Amino acid sequence: MSMWKGYTQPSSNQQPDTLMFVIYTDDFKNIYQKLKNNGIEFLGEPQKISDWGNFSCVYFRDPEGNLVGIYEGYI
Repeated sequence: MSMWKGYTQPSSNQQPDTLMFVIYTDDFKNIYQKLKNNGIEFLGEPQKISDWGNFSCVYFRDPEGNLVGIYEGYI
């Protein structure tokens, strides 16, 4: 089951995602574009979740495979 568009849980022979590092920002679009321009490969396109208010999110993995999220707005 996908938690969000672009995400798949690691296969059973890998450590499951039980922890995620989250970066909150007031400059979501700029931070996303800077990271993308510097070679970060995102798991999907940024998403705006209107059911949670004005909330935007996007996810990627760091070099060790840890899940990282960038958020703007509040749930």
